[in-house]
Amino acid sequence: MRLKYFFLLLSFAGFLFSNLGCQNSPRSVAEVIDGDTLILAGGRHLRLIGIDTPEVRRKIKGEFVYDPQPYALAATEFVRRQLKKGKVRLEFDIQKQDQFGRLLGYCFIDTGAGEIMLNSEILKAGLGVVYVRFPNVKYLSRLVAAEEEARRSQCGLWSQPEIIPQAAKDFVGQIRAVKGKVYAVYEGRRVILLHLASSEADFHITIFKDSLALFSRRHIDPSRFYLHKTVIVTGRIRKYKGAIEIIVGCPEQIRLSG
Repeated sequence: MRLKYFFLLLSFAGFLFSNLGCQNSPRSVAEVIDGDTLILAGGRHLRLIGIDTPEVRRKIKGEFVYDPQPYALAATEFVRRQLKKGKVRLEFDIQKQDQFGRLLGYCFIDTGAGEIMLNSEILKAGLGVVYVRFPNVKYLSRLVAAEEEARRSQCGLWSQPEIIPQAAKDFVGQIRAVKGKVYAVYEGRRVILLHLASSEADFHITIFKDSLALFSRRHIDPSRFYLHKTVIVTGRIRKYKGAIEIIVGCPEQIRLSG
């Protein structure tokens, strides 16, 4: 009986070791797709989570076409340079992969002088913005601090002027800051929409309800807090069912103006 328990314990220890090894084992990067997507040796795609960077390609009629957005090539080249600094290891959050089968992780690089997090270095350089989806918020405060550093210095994406809600339709697909007054709020079963233009079809901020826990931490009820206030929202501008939107995953993406 003791021998049986010994082998059970040994098996369990092996399971834990193998998972920890998967979590922190050195990895080799085969290719850089863009600022937030890598291909690892072996062919798995890695999406750097907690951030969003400009796209190098866009999809047209099911085909990806080379059409770099502002700062997309700079972000891609920045990542290539950082990866040359040393060995890479990955950390995962609550969800290890997305619906497309891509790994979701934080990339750490041992430079010899210390370890840096690639995700936050991209933000510090102004070549991406914070974009999280709950529950993957392990390093949210670190990422927000990195983004704030770039915003204060107005580098990269932060050097671009804010745009008004009515102009957002001209920047679909790009990462921009949109400034406007919240005229109306719609609350549905899965989302809260903050309308920043007199016409509801013009522009709105989309907050999925699975992200509300992050707003609660800041004692913010989005359905009430932002109404009739002027805000600046930062993120990727999208078109969905004829309306223009930015999806917000955390309150740090929305700043009060003035």
